[in-house]
Amino acid sequence: MLSELKKLDFYTPSILFPSKTLHLHSMLVNCGHQYVDSEQYNFNGMNRGRREMAIWQYTIEGSGRLTIGNKEYELNPGNAMMVHVPQEHCYFLPPGGQWEFVFVSFNGSELMRLWDEAEKRIGSVAHFSEDSKTLAAFLEIFNSFKSGLIDNPFSASMSAYKFVMSIFEDHQVEEAGNPVPTFIKTVVDFCMEHISDPLNVDDMAEAAGYSRYHFTRLFKKSQGMSPALFLKQLKLKQAERLLQTELLTVNEIADRCGFDDSSYFCKVFREEYGHSPGEYRNTPDHEYH
Repeated sequence: MLSELKKLDFYTPSILFPSKTLHLHSMLVNCGHQYVDSEQYNFNGMNRGRREMAIWQYTIEGSGRLTIGNKEYELNPGNAMMVHVPQEHCYFLPPGGQWEFVFVSFNGSELMRLWDEAEKRIGSVAHFSEDSKTLAAFLEIFNSFKSGLIDNPFSASMSAYKFVMSIFEDHQVEEAGNPVPTFIKTVVDFCMEHISDPLNVDDMAEAAGYSRYHFTRLFKKSQGMSPALFLKQLKLKQAERLLQTELLTVNEIADRCGFDDSSYFCKVFREEYGHSPGEYRNTPDHEYH
């Protein structure tokens, strides 16, 4: 498989379907094969707009770097970064380096839901073997674009979903190499099951079986953020998806996402996304989001 990747042309196709069809919940944004040797290759996940997007980028040769919070990862051959925007991350080429890689980016409410789960359970950097289903899925997407087989939003949506499923399938076993602590999985599941309730950090700590102090310390060490911030972001992401997929009022969405006060919900939503919930729902950028 690696030999096939190395034979690919350096190519980044434009993926654009201007005519509006159905409201699709998975969509390819971009894919490609690139080689970079300039330090100008530097992307900050907070400077790429507010539109949600997931990025999978796999190193063939050379090495890149990824920083998330206070952690830095080497993106060596065989490893892929798995990030999203907007997010406080930066990936770049270190001085004097060279980096050859392939990538896929995608969005859509269902794929972003799955990608949240993938990042939590697999991690921000994951290894993919040469015979992995994920690399095979990338090759299929890349070659299909070059040959014109992906020429409508429906085939692009299907390919994006298949690609994400291949990542989950590959890591059913490999997940053990980069384990997520059991208490984190327990807390995430608990929060999703009770997303409409007015949860707080005490509830999360109780679900994990720890004191608030011990839980907060362990959670921040594992996830790089406080439990309170995680919970707020989880609720806002759920609200964003409801805005995109359900014909609910803002008050109903606030209630379903555990916000007692719809005014407070609107305030924190605007702080996070730069728009009120109503403005965000009507933004054309979210046609395939």
